[in-house]
Amino acid sequence: MNYEIERGDNFVLIKGDFFEIMDELRDNLRGKVGAVITDPPYGRAQYSNKFNKYLIPLSDDKRRKFVEFVSDVLMSRSYAFVCTNCFEYAKYVIDFERRGFELYGDVVIVYGQGAPKKYRLRDSHEHLLIFTRDIRKDVDINSFKNVYHTIRARGINRCHPVEFKNAPYEKIGVTVKPLMLLRKIVRTFTRQNELIVDMFAGSASIGESALLEGRRYLGVEIRDYVFEFALERLRKVERDIKEQRVIFYNYKK
Repeated sequence: MNYEIERGDNFVLIKGDFFEIMDELRDNLRGKVGAVITDPPYGRAQYSNKFNKYLIPLSDDKRRKFVEFVSDVLMSRSYAFVCTNCFEYAKYVIDFERRGFELYGDVVIVYGQGAPKKYRLRDSHEHLLIFTRDIRKDVDINSFKNVYHTIRARGINRCHPVEFKNAPYEKIGVTVKPLMLLRKIVRTFTRQNELIVDMFAGSASIGESALLEGRRYLGVEIRDYVFEFALERLRKVERDIKEQRVIFYNYKK
């Protein structure tokens, strides 16, 4: 079991295979997580002839283990947010329902639109599924819906790529989530200083959103070049917060 841990003031980023360290994480996090927000691999063969092995959809066994882990670490009345595509949609719904969750909502995120022409991305979308076992009374879902529709109407929910250095296969991350939407999700569905876990961290958009909203973050990323990008991003966010260079920082002690 090989993994590397990097820590900041309010984040922990682990380089390694989530499924290899899953049991150790479960023992340390059981019942302590305010929300799981993550984007498991589900395949992106349409973007490249060189199919990255790390983007192959989770097997049925791994997907069920992932859902079981989420069920074990979440606090009561907490939420799980899982990004997927239309092919994996029903599988996640069935697996989460077997663990006592309900499908609370589905946010459709558009990506590719507005991206620089050199990437030649197709306009497409993915689903951000929201699961819960018990609705929190302090969540104003009407407020969330209103803000989401406003964001969508303005086109701000469209995703734009990021470039990875020293990437052997994928030079870009094409499904980077919009920060404005992620921050609203974090702000609406979690409390100050709660822990947000992301088992497939990618470029750490979720981590940045968590830190900017005054939450703690734990992410896991298996790809070296993406891990380096995510680590520098999170460190920069914390530096910006300390130096008061973040305009929309939301934290109350």
